[in-house]
Amino acid sequence: MPPPDQPVLSLLTDFGYTDAYVGVMKGVIASRCDATLIDMTHGIQPGDIRAAAYLLGTSWSYFPRGTVHLAVVDPGVGTDRAILAASVRDHLFVAPDNGLLTDVLAAADPAPVVVKVTRSEHFLPRVSQTFHGRDIFAPVAAALANGLPLEQLGDVTDAWVTLNRREPRVTPRRVAGEVVHVDQFGNLITNIQTHHLPANDRVTVHLRNQQIQGIASSYVDAGQGTLMAIIGSTDRLEISIALGSAADELGVSVGETVWLETA
Repeated sequence: MPPPDQPVLSLLTDFGYTDAYVGVMKGVIASRCDATLIDMTHGIQPGDIRAAAYLLGTSWSYFPRGTVHLAVVDPGVGTDRAILAASVRDHLFVAPDNGLLTDVLAAADPAPVVVKVTRSEHFLPRVSQTFHGRDIFAPVAAALANGLPLEQLGDVTDAWVTLNRREPRVTPRRVAGEVVHVDQFGNLITNIQTHHLPANDRVTVHLRNQQIQGIASSYVDAGQGTLMAIIGSTDRLEISIALGSAADELGVSVGETVWLETA
């Protein structure tokens, strides 16, 4: 896959917006390639690999073909955890081998090409124990953006760390799932997708001791401050409060069971 005239490189980290870590990574990339840099997010809670995997998995396909996606949520930095580079449907990914690429690789069709990054000539000359984002990930992503073939980064592998994801349990009149992400607005996003829903739209959604009748078509349907269910932008069932936070109101977080029943 030849590089575009000006490649696109996305960045996703848990580095926040206070320190210079993201800026330094961008500086390394800019010194090695001429790419359009897009911040997917740097607001992930420190070390939250599951949130990172969800956000990357639901976002990458909206970028142009040929984009290099650099994802660094790396609590194992400085250990013997591997670093992966992968090709999925004409997109390239660089990330630690800690499950961060779970959703991306699971959705790959045809099968992904994955290598363990070991070729140190593509790293910075001095590699620290605590900032591989600067010293390894950023220069490797820049090399891929410049058109370096994936296989020149290391050996192809068919083994990588995968997060344990529970699929919804579907029966003719009941679908049971769980909250997999809480967004900035306090919306509780579940793993129940549109293809899991019954054809009958007369459903009751259950969360703890709460019951929600039906699925709304917009946030304003239920009225301000009212608990509601809606299909969100990732085609997943969400529990929300218009102009409020369902997470704060209910004290619910990732892993909470959500189920719906049809009449």
